[in-house]
Amino acid sequence: MFRERLDEAGLLRICWPESLGGQAKSPIFEYIMRQELQEVGLEPRVGVTIMSAVIDKFGTPEQKDEFLQGLLSREIRTCAGYSEPRGGSDLAALETRAVRDGEDWVINGQKIYTTGAERADFMWCLARTDPDAPKHQGISIFMVDMKSPGVTVRPLYTMGSYLTAEVFLDDVRVPHRRLIGEENRGWYLNTLALDFERINMGSYGAYKRYLDAMIAFARETELFGKPLAQDPAVRLRLAELIVDLETLRHLSNKCAWLVSEDQNSTMIASMAKVWSTEFYYRMTNFATQMMGPFGQLQKGSKWAMLDGEAELGYRNTPPPRFGGGGSEIQRDIIATRGLGLPRSR
Repeated sequence: MFRERLDEAGLLRICWPESLGGQAKSPIFEYIMRQELQEVGLEPRVGVTIMSAVIDKFGTPEQKDEFLQGLLSREIRTCAGYSEPRGGSDLAALETRAVRDGEDWVINGQKIYTTGAERADFMWCLARTDPDAPKHQGISIFMVDMKSPGVTVRPLYTMGSYLTAEVFLDDVRVPHRRLIGEENRGWYLNTLALDFERINMGSYGAYKRYLDAMIAFARETELFGKPLAQDPAVRLRLAELIVDLETLRHLSNKCAWLVSEDQNSTMIASMAKVWSTEFYYRMTNFATQMMGPFGQLQKGSKWAMLDGEAELGYRNTPPPRFGGGGSEIQRDIIATRGLGLPRSR
């Protein structure tokens, strides 16, 4: 119903291709809409996805007919088969293999931290198709039907509310028509996909809503007959957090602008990723401290403050810090690709 109302208001398809009834506007419009939705607690995952962007630009006419409408409307649910147990954040080190067999490809390997795999219809799967090529080459992208024989999904439970999964691919046959783009060019196509992911780097709207609730709590809650907001230590920490939040907004806005202008956003995106995830940790950590023992109570508890959001938010902070490339990886990208510093030997 929510998506239908967005569509009626002319917002859902604002950045969709004109061939699918969209307005084909700059990605910056979608970025602004997502920020506004986040700030009022609504679902921000609307519009163009990293997968639909690549298929629209590099897919065959048959692939566009099969996937685009469903991906943009979210009728087709997907997961991203990126990380692997031995590769970690080094995506180019993937070992999942795809071998051509007539009109099919046979895929063998394992993916890990594949969020949404348990409910996905297809996996956007990166696999090595030329083992003799340099590691950034010889990689291809496949749309793998998650109902195919040989696909096994096993849930991985985190300490927070995140549910992710590992996926085993044992002699999974994928039709050649579901090879996305050119064979062995998957790394370069996926870079475009990541540009669309970067445009929404940093959940400024959601974090602002959370911090606003913390500030309201400090104003309304008394300790020893005085509002918490009168405590110098509380005021100092809240002031630091609002500065951090506005820094995140600047990084996110600049990243979105660079992507919309087809400029290199790699360094700013990595900066936004580090700042966003580590700010989330600092904010939720202070929320639990400010509320004392009550900040450790879970949602549903009679005495939980802010309905347990402090405790839940704090437990949810680890996965974002390593998902999509850990903070150490991001800092290395900033140093090497952004500042041009030499790699360590």
